[in-house]
Amino acid sequence: MAVKLINGRGQVGLILSQIIKNLDFKHEIYLYHTWNIDDKNRTTQRIEYDKFINFVNENKNKKIVFISTKSEKDSWYVYYKQMSESYLLQNCDDCLILRFPTILGSKGTMQLLKQNKIEPYGIMELMPLEEVATKIINALNYFGKSKIISFEGQKISAILASEILKI
Repeated sequence: MAVKLINGRGQVGLILSQIIKNLDFKHEIYLYHTWNIDDKNRTTQRIEYDKFINFVNENKNKKIVFISTKSEKDSWYVYYKQMSESYLLQNCDDCLILRFPTILGSKGTMQLLKQNKIEPYGIMELMPLEEVATKIINALNYFGKSKIISFEGQKISAILASEILKI
């Protein structure tokens, strides 16, 4: 059976779509990697949540792997990601939630820092795109009792990261 990447937006999705072409598993696996990370307002995030709920309801008898976030930032993005995790755990017996730190890519937080569109604050936990993709693929073979796996990235102060980006 195949791994089906649901939407697969962004840079990680592009890498995953190439890797999963050659994968074969005993059971069909749905890899849910679709979410609007650019617009974090309540309405947009609620729409993403509703899409996820509909997807789970239509596929609750399949294995669903949900790509989520380790962020604890007080935002509608984090709120609805956590609500989605909860819904998945309660409504799908064969599921897995993968929580990742900030992903290093050509868009997102690091680019906003580089462009001086946000102020550096606190400690950042970062992981490169390729490492994220590798960890996702490796997790597809996980069949343990725990349904949530959190991955550690490299920690750096946001001020130092901002200074490095200026070089």
